[in-house]
Amino acid sequence: MKFFLALWASKFYLFIKKIQGKHRSDRAGLLAAKICPEVLTKVAKPKLVIVVTGTNGKSTITHLVHDMLKQEGMKIGFNDWNANMRAGHIRCLIDSVNIFNKPNKDAVILEADELTSNLTFPEIDPDYIVVTNLCNDSIRRNSYIEYIFSKLDEGLKKSHAKIILNADDPISSFLGNGKKTKYISVTNMGKEPYENITKDFSVCPNCNHAVKYEFRQYRHIGRFTCPNCKLTSKDGDYFVSSVDKDKLVLNNFEYPLLSSSIHNIYNEADVIALFREMGYSEEHTKELLSNVTISKTREDEANIKGHKIYARLAKAQNGSSLSTVLESLVNKRPKQLCLITDEHFGSKTMETITWIFDNDFELLTKMNLKKIIISGPRYLDYKLRMKLAGVPDEKIVIAESYDDIPSLYDYDTNDDIYVLYDVDRRPEGKRTFDAVVKEMEARYEEN
Repeated sequence: MKFFLALWASKFYLFIKKIQGKHRSDRAGLLAAKICPEVLTKVAKPKLVIVVTGTNGKSTITHLVHDMLKQEGMKIGFNDWNANMRAGHIRCLIDSVNIFNKPNKDAVILEADELTSNLTFPEIDPDYIVVTNLCNDSIRRNSYIEYIFSKLDEGLKKSHAKIILNADDPISSFLGNGKKTKYISVTNMGKEPYENITKDFSVCPNCNHAVKYEFRQYRHIGRFTCPNCKLTSKDGDYFVSSVDKDKLVLNNFEYPLLSSSIHNIYNEADVIALFREMGYSEEHTKELLSNVTISKTREDEANIKGHKIYARLAKAQNGSSLSTVLESLVNKRPKQLCLITDEHFGSKTMETITWIFDNDFELLTKMNLKKIIISGPRYLDYKLRMKLAGVPDEKIVIAESYDDIPSLYDYDTNDDIYVLYDVDRRPEGKRTFDAVVKEMEARYEEN
């Protein structure tokens, strides 16, 4: 009886919040769990349950999978605001059943936090689990990769799901017990990555001997061998053999390229592997991919008379996300950047600023950087970190508010303009990007 009280109370709460336009919250899940702690186990699941976890790429993949399944006419349960903890899962699944606990959705797609996966995976009992990668993460809760690996490994071993792992991630590729597991891999893209400060993987997990890389794509993602015990990278069941400007070739079949960013090439390979494992043909998967894009909250761009303006998500409180984005910008093109990744959690300013010393701001000195604009209450911390990285003082520009950022770019150049922003600063990032585009368009209208 407790379960149905939890179900009805949370559905009524969710009904009210939907009327108020405040349903993008996991509070309904918190309410249900308080009434019935076993609610996640007891709530009915639809025929298809997909879980995506890992340090980076979860949101991109879940949105792509959602958009592709929606083309199939499916009704889908999906928290599109990234509620990836247990309460978010409960909220999503309760919204996917009726008052009699009968599924009213064809599928549920869940983004899952790695730290609690050992608890939630057995309760959710998914059909498919995609693990993107494991990287240095938030120092406040997910920083120690070995600990996160152990929790995720425990969760996977308790699950009956088919699992998709990244063969080129020497950490997450060794998760699970190998049963019902498929691997993705991407060919050497030929770009020598920067030697990063935070080395997520440098010694063999088998014998603690220093490993040697055949190649690295970015950060620690690549193919390695241990000279001592001969442990080596897994082989990919789904192998991206080539990438062109508008297509990638996976297992000798061409698919549309959704993004040229190397981390998104891996994300797309994960999506293709998932759909192939679900029984979709190569042609059908290609057709579905042809009608989706990377969410503009993750990547956006504009081209105004040859002047290129880019928006890129760069997650804060994370030791590798911003570095990965900066690494992709190391090229000869002159560029101006702004960084909107200040230290906020809700309405409070955080004191945990140490993560910026794990990120490779030294990459700013490797690119053709004209200026970087910083703002927010912790701008002096960022300025200090950049100066320690060797960025010249004259290239660091302070904006008193986010609204001042567009006026601080130089528009009378051929520089590429980038707006980099945190997950919690997406509205400010979009507003800045739109203002820069508008300013550039206005200048050409005047001419």
